[in-house]
Amino acid sequence: MKIVFCLVRYIGGNKELGQSLEEIYWVEPLRQLGHDVFIFEIDDYLSGPGLVSKEDDGKLLEFVKKIQPDWVVMNDYSNDTISEYTWKEIAKICKTSDWFGDDNHRYENYTRYKAAYFTHPITCDFFSYDKYLKDGYKNVIMSQWAAFNFDLVEEEETDAHLYDVTFVGTFSLYRKCIHDYLKKNKIKVQFYGSGWPGGKVTLGQMKNIFRTSKINLCLEKLATNYDIRFLMADKLRLLSYIKRTLMGKPVYTIHKQIKTRNFDICMCGGFQLSEYVPMIEKYFDIGREMVVFSSLEELLSLIQYYLPREKARQEIAKAGYERTKREHLMIHRWKQVISQLNEK
Repeated sequence: MKIVFCLVRYIGGNKELGQSLEEIYWVEPLRQLGHDVFIFEIDDYLSGPGLVSKEDDGKLLEFVKKIQPDWVVMNDYSNDTISEYTWKEIAKICKTSDWFGDDNHRYENYTRYKAAYFTHPITCDFFSYDKYLKDGYKNVIMSQWAAFNFDLVEEEETDAHLYDVTFVGTFSLYRKCIHDYLKKNKIKVQFYGSGWPGGKVTLGQMKNIFRTSKINLCLEKLATNYDIRFLMADKLRLLSYIKRTLMGKPVYTIHKQIKTRNFDICMCGGFQLSEYVPMIEKYFDIGREMVVFSSLEELLSLIQYYLPREKARQEIAKAGYERTKREHLMIHRWKQVISQLNEK
């Protein structure tokens, strides 16, 4: 199949932030499957709220007319980088898809409108799939995030081996609540990422952290823990919770989201202790390939249980790695997506 993939060459379209990994993550697996992939870079489209110039919008259409592909696909971006008109014109030539990876909290106010631009929208959220159908999107494709292929990444040494428990991800008040709770209970913990003492890490360092840590946490930053300790830590958060509850409004997200991190940790051969996310059991055998928790008390108990049981951790990490390597790389996702694309 001849495919045009719209991607950003640099993170956020900004050269100063460094080169993105989109070609390795999205495009190379398609090439491995034998497809001819033509890249259309949209870096210049990510300036401000949308296009640098509305005239730029025609470049993609011109590119597609020249290539005459069977399919045009992109990973979704929040801003309207390319107009509905352009996508509708491209749909006269071939199938089109946008990978909507955050439908668990964005379907109602974003995707349900943006999906109309594409002939075959892709969702990663089981609970939004029926919403697509109800809204008339009969060609919606169900898929899921996948692990980055860390076999291609050169490992860089870190200090993760000095700690019992580690986490990699951006700072949030919810995550700080977990960090402080573990520290208070004498757990040797280190959090890495923007806003944390461990600081930002490279992909090679991330691989080392996942591989060498005794226990890797996977925390859902959009989830709100209704534990009174978390709410009381900030007056505005508590007032917001009370106000929204009294008004009968949903508080933050309805349900949590499976993340790339769930697969990445396992792909690096790490032992994963993850906050429970609905439907994660469709991808991993809980207790054999990863372990989950649903409260601070469960988290602490599981950490205290598994820390002295190195053999059990190694067995679970090995099983998780083998499952991920066998089923949860992007090449596996594309096979399933393209199968559905052909069926529809």
